[in-house]
Amino acid sequence: QELDEVFLVNLGTHRKYKWSSVRDLLRIVRNKKNHYRDLPPDVQTTLGDLPSGFLRYFTSRFPHLLMGVYEVFRAHGCCSEANFLQYYAPQ
Repeated sequence: QELDEVFLVNLGTHRKYKWSSVRDLLRIVRNKKNHYRDLPPDVQTTLGDLPSGFLRYFTSRFPHLLMGVYEVFRAHGCCSEANFLQYYAPQ
């Protein structure tokens, strides 16, 4: 499912993103969440309320993104890094 036009127009206002990059997609999610209160009302409405509506917006469009990143981090040992310990059960 594609991203909404109102959201796409807002995306390019502060930085450029590569549409083929998982890293940039994660940046979009992070940046829009961190700056949610600064977004125009129509973009906030499109994304939905924090946190559940916002999460639903992205997971409905990219259903494997968050769990895929979780699994890559686990497979490469990132789960033992201090910043990520709270997200992974002890191995």
